[in-house]
Amino acid sequence: MFQYKTVTGPLPDQARVLVLDDERFDRHRLGRLCAGLKPHFDVSNVASLAELATILEADTFDLIFVDYGLPDGTGLDALELIRLSPRNCTAATILITGMGRDDIAIAAMDAGCSDYIPKETLTKTAFKRAVTNALNHSTSPARSVGVETTGALHNFARACAMDLKPMVSRMLRQIRDLRHDDTGKSGRTAEELETSCNLMWDYLVALQEMEGHPVIRAAESKTAASAVPKPSRPPSPFRRTP
Repeated sequence: MFQYKTVTGPLPDQARVLVLDDERFDRHRLGRLCAGLKPHFDVSNVASLAELATILEADTFDLIFVDYGLPDGTGLDALELIRLSPRNCTAATILITGMGRDDIAIAAMDAGCSDYIPKETLTKTAFKRAVTNALNHSTSPARSVGVETTGALHNFARACAMDLKPMVSRMLRQIRDLRHDDTGKSGRTAEELETSCNLMWDYLVALQEMEGHPVIRAAESKTAASAVPKPSRPPSPFRRTP
């Protein structure tokens, strides 16, 4: 049976809260529970992953309630969107679901969720405990640094992939042209392919330089290779001497 991890501490004086749920009744219920707590909670609502993606780009929240069953995905998809959001990757998250399944709870915690509450056990006491644990857990320095680092790494990896895809696509097209060339332009295509390889090499070099590694750029490598004298071959025994 899944066990909650309790984090003690007082509630903050105020917090910005987002409720993601496609059921209007459940959104209002969570809003009423927020209003019953002593801190002032400014509550916003969305009903789908598409609406969530839009509001994550525009606003910043301290706590986000995530329903598991959504019209365009699951709560785990929502947690991934939150984790990759530069503005909200440090927000506390609580998964609310009508299915009391331990596998969903474990997957949610692995995805960075602060707490998990089945809807049938959503009492005022359980709600306050979950909110207190989530907000105090999200403001701990260790978690904030870890989540910020994870979000930054994901964003960096995504940016690198977006840069590399056009380079690789161009190189594959040039290789295909070389393979099926019947116009006598293979020399020009080979030069274009070499240029593309040099561009990718320089891009990878720039990534290495960010980590302080000594590197050699493509042009420098080509110049150094051309400066190395070719080894002399011994004379052929079949060569005719004057």
